[in-house]
Amino acid sequence: MITHSITSSADPAYSNTLTPIPNLNVNVLDNDVTLSKIYEIQGSGTASTKIGQIVTIEAVVTGDFQGSNGLNGFYVQEAVGDGNTTTSDGIFIFAPNSTDVSVGQIVRLTGRVSEFSNQTQLDNISGLSVIGSGAIAPLALDLPVTAATDLERYEGMLVTFPETLTVTENFNLGRFGEVLLSSEGRLFNPTNSIDPTDIPTTGTENDQNNIAAVTAQQNANNLRDILLDDGSNIQNPATVPFLNQDGTLRTGSTVTSLTGVLGFGFDTYRLQPTATPNFVNANPRTAAPDAVGGNVKVASFNVLNYFNGDGLGGGFPTSRGATTLAEFERQSAKIVSAIAALDADVVGLIEIENDGDGPRSAIAI
Repeated sequence: MITHSITSSADPAYSNTLTPIPNLNVNVLDNDVTLSKIYEIQGSGTASTKIGQIVTIEAVVTGDFQGSNGLNGFYVQEAVGDGNTTTSDGIFIFAPNSTDVSVGQIVRLTGRVSEFSNQTQLDNISGLSVIGSGAIAPLALDLPVTAATDLERYEGMLVTFPETLTVTENFNLGRFGEVLLSSEGRLFNPTNSIDPTDIPTTGTENDQNNIAAVTAQQNANNLRDILLDDGSNIQNPATVPFLNQDGTLRTGSTVTSLTGVLGFGFDTYRLQPTATPNFVNANPRTAAPDAVGGNVKVASFNVLNYFNGDGLGGGFPTSRGATTLAEFERQSAKIVSAIAALDADVVGLIEIENDGDGPRSAIAI
């Protein structure tokens, strides 16, 4: 409420005697901005119904991933949600050139609702200001989920996984800083235990279609995993995240009480950590395989795109392998050292360039 007391001087010399002005009408413009709620923006579907609309929100910063070395933005969440389990209270703010913010700050900002890589976000940010401070408690989630779409309701929210999760894939760790985690131990390809041409009850191989069982197992696997990301869009980071003191992160390692913001991108839900994950090396490397008897030792080794250029020190970069001679020599030395340590009688090589068997071929070098 705005109260006005307007008076007029009774004397041109501005004496202390003041006379009220009767019948004076004052128009006061209410220019308060209508605030939108994040759960209204997110809605209950896989995509927002407000795409393209300009909205203003006030929310608590839960994940700070600003800068080109991060995600060029940050996550915010309503201080008080709507209590609806089908709508998310959090959202990503894409703001590559915005004012710096910190976790725990309450911010007000205006932006456009959009979807990027199927993640709801606000972009074209303006009017960003810090108006207070607050705290958000992470929401506890458990794996496996009951349906592939279950995590959509938590997109953009601060969550935690109290259970112990297991590293089940680390293939993209060095390149993208990604680790696939799973509940109830490691995941295995369904065909590792299910032959798509077998009849399970008889164990015979007669080309009967058993693909339905393979598909069912893969679907079950998908409900048990979550991708841990590193809060960065950088490829091939100079410092690989999540490594232990030995400089590696083996499959079978475990982590408990993983906490971060749940995002979506590149066709999968991914957790951007807000606290450093504490991995336990629950699957240490053995010094040598267990003895199985026999007198011939056979091994296999994936040399990961071993391409040797023209075989004379030139021809780099190659189509798939090393980009320079120095990189090739480094790759070669590591491979030779590892294979020699196997002390095997027969070694099968995988992903080696198929350029014949002459003196300049990859297999000869």
